[in-house]
Amino acid sequence: MNQPQLTEEQIDQIKEFQKNEITEYRIYSRLAGKIKDKKNKKILERIANEEKSHYDFWKSFTNKEVNPSKRKMRFFYLIARILGLTFGIKLMERGESQAHKNYGNFASVIPEAVNVAKDEDEHEQQLISMIQEDKLNYVGSVVLGLNDALVELTGVLAGLSLALQNTRVIALVGLITGIAAALSM
Repeated sequence: MNQPQLTEEQIDQIKEFQKNEITEYRIYSRLAGKIKDKKNKKILERIANEEKSHYDFWKSFTNKEVNPSKRKMRFFYLIARILGLTFGIKLMERGESQAHKNYGNFASVIPEAVNVAKDEDEHEQQLISMIQEDKLNYVGSVVLGLNDALVELTGVLAGLSLALQNTRVIALVGLITGIAAALSM
C-alpha cells in the first residue's frame, strides 16, 4: 500500500482514531474476561479483535503507539457492569458515531477509511444484536411495575387532595402509601 502524504492535523486526527479504537479494544476485552456466558464472551472477543485490527490499520499511518483513555475505559466498564452489557455497549457505540463520520472525511486521502467505517458499523451492530442478557429480559417487567406504582400513588394523592384540606395529612398519607407500595413490590 502506498502511503499518502498527510498533514500534521490529519495525523493528529488519526491518532484520535487510534485512541478510540484501542480504548474500545480494551473495554471489550475486559468485559469479555468478566462475562460467564460463553456465547457472549466469544462475541465480545470478536468485537475486541475487530477494534484491535482497526487500531493497527490507523497505526500504519502514524507509526506510533497510542495509549487508551483510562477514564473512558473505567466509565464504560462500570456502566456495562451496573446497567447491563447491552446498555453499556450501545451507549459506547452511540458516542462513537461522530468518529465513523470522520472516517468518511479521510476517504479522499485514505480510501480504505470508508471500508473501516462500514466494517465497524455493520459487524458491531450484528454482534451486539446477538448478545443475550438476562437483565434485558426483565426490563419490561420493571418498567411496568414502576408505571403501576406511579399511577397508584398519583391517584391516591389526587383523591386525598380533593377530600382533605390539610397538606400535612395528605403528605403523611402519601408517604405511607408510597412506602407500602415499595414494600409490596
